[in-house]
Amino acid sequence: MAQRESNRRDFLKTSSAFAAAATTVPYFAWSQPAFANKEANSRPRIGCIGVGSMGSGDARGHAGFGDIVACCDVDSDRAAKAAADGNIGKGKSDSYGDYRKVLERDDIDVVSVVTPDHWHVKIAIEALQAGKHVFCQKPLTLTLEENQLIRNACRKYSDQVFLVGTQQRSDRSKFLRAVNMVQKGLLGDISKITVGINGSPTGGPFPVAEVPSNLDWDFWLGQAPKVDYRERRCHYEFRWWYEYSGGKFTDWGAHHVDIATWAIGQDGDGMGPVEIDGTDSKHPVDYKDGYATVDDSYNTSHDFSVKCKF
Repeated sequence: MAQRESNRRDFLKTSSAFAAAATTVPYFAWSQPAFANKEANSRPRIGCIGVGSMGSGDARGHAGFGDIVACCDVDSDRAAKAAADGNIGKGKSDSYGDYRKVLERDDIDVVSVVTPDHWHVKIAIEALQAGKHVFCQKPLTLTLEENQLIRNACRKYSDQVFLVGTQQRSDRSKFLRAVNMVQKGLLGDISKITVGINGSPTGGPFPVAEVPSNLDWDFWLGQAPKVDYRERRCHYEFRWWYEYSGGKFTDWGAHHVDIATWAIGQDGDGMGPVEIDGTDSKHPVDYKDGYATVDDSYNTSHDFSVKCKF
């Protein structure tokens, strides 16, 4: 069966249905006029910021609901590849190395943010300020302060939709079924949940390398500390460095811990754990005053047990 082309009305309908299924994800109702394109059935125009492995995968999904007119990445090869991809930019998308060029465009309705984690909140807030609807990959924030910043921005710019990409909330055969079983009382009273996500890998020391000509390393680092380029600090491997992510705890914990707290109805405003004990954690490198003492090895916890009391 041929896939029919989605239009603006389909996009609104799908987004509203998703919000209804995942009401605890930060969500704000669509407003009118919602899009820069005024035709009643026009497809929203989307700008994708970050088009690496996950970013490209998300972009292919977005393309079913709108037209991707901008592909942006500090790795110029990735931006060009996504723009030319028949399932993403389709050879019609512009490519950029600076996300601010995407936000400047008045014709873009929706922005997808699939960058390394340490860039999420800054770009998402600026996108909201620019009047864009925003899809942002998990984990949304790295710190509690960032959490408050994005929440305040969503409240201030409430005419825009803000959605966090957590695929497991859409998995009817597994996770939605499990949540439903718990919330319907089919498992009885829940007194304890164990979430298994395994530990992060260890590795290093990694050698300093020459920055590839297609990569803007300084822009990739952004507000993070300036360090020498090492191949294992960049692209997929960024998640094993606290400067940019949180290791396996945020990589998979953002999924599994989210499902667990959703199942017990503890994921809304004012909810969540009242006590957190993360003292039982080990790290592959030494730390002093909260910072790793070396900058050439993975530094996220590789073995941890975090206990939360609700």
